[in-house]
Amino acid sequence: MSHFILVTQHPKAKVFGEGSLSIGKDGVAEFYEGNADVNARVLASMVRVRIEWAAAAGILISGMETDGVDKAGQQKFKFQEWLLRHLNPN
Repeated sequence: MSHFILVTQHPKAKVFGEGSLSIGKDGVAEFYEGNADVNARVLASMVRVRIEWAAAAGILISGMETDGVDKAGQQKFKFQEWLLRHLNPN
């Protein structure tokens, strides 16, 4: 399994942490701490994921992440991009 450094892009670039990426057929991406073992925490998640590009430098994906609830109690979402830089093993 590949390991990455996750850098969220909005509202400004921020290093989020190291871990593993999982993208399901349902369009949900989850970024797990470490090796994504059975007890690994989900550090970040997005829905309606789209792979923008993939290269030797890493992967850029976009999607919608949760952003609280509105007055009617409905889940709100905001646009986000993840830059996943390959973690070089030492």
